[in-house]
Amino acid sequence: MNESKIIDEILKNHKDMLPLTNEQQTEYGATTHSTACGTDFSARNHKFVTTATLVAIFCFLYVTTAIYS
Repeated sequence: MNESKIIDEILKNHKDMLPLTNEQQTEYGATTHSTACGTDFSARNHKFVTTATLVAIFCFLYVTTAIYS
């Protein structure tokens, strides 16, 4: 429950991400593997989380927090 409250606070203060610097954009474009799990970013191996999926997760957390608060 504490985690969902923290996420709720973060979402209330939403700010757009700053644009990547040229150096960051170059590094991003050259990346071939996830730094988190080492998975190759090929179309077969990498699954992208869509914005819609993230919104659904956050909505679930928000509703769950409201119900159990």
